Amino acid sequence: MFVRRHKVRLEVVPTGFFSVSLSAGVEKQKAEAVLYLDAFLQKAEWSPTIKTTFAGGLLYREYGFLKRWMMKEIARDAGKDTDTSKNHEYIDWKAVDGFVSGFLAPSEQHQREGEVG
Repeated sequence: MFVRRHKVRLEVVPTGFFSVSLSAGVEKQKAEAVLYLDAFLQKAEWSPTIKTTFAGGLLYREYGFLKRWMMKEIARDAGKDTDTSKNHEYIDWKAVDGFVSGFLAPSEQHQREGEVG
């Protein structure tokens, strides 16, 4: 696993980690998506500086018949799109921008302080 191989380096630099999950886009399942994220990080024995989950998408047009059918059933139960003639994206791009800004803010602040001093 990448994290284990590079753990020493990851512990001394700012790090960000996100997971992408359809569950993250379903209000009643967000907590479950966070549990998966936390379980992964615990197994990796790593605590990134910043972490989050983002909703992904339903890429029906990329799936084979069986996976498309299974994902359609999962989507139906979650109240998501079931039109398999096209892909559906649920990424909240404002949240992605916020994550990136939150990750970069300390570095940008440090740079500004260095320029002033």
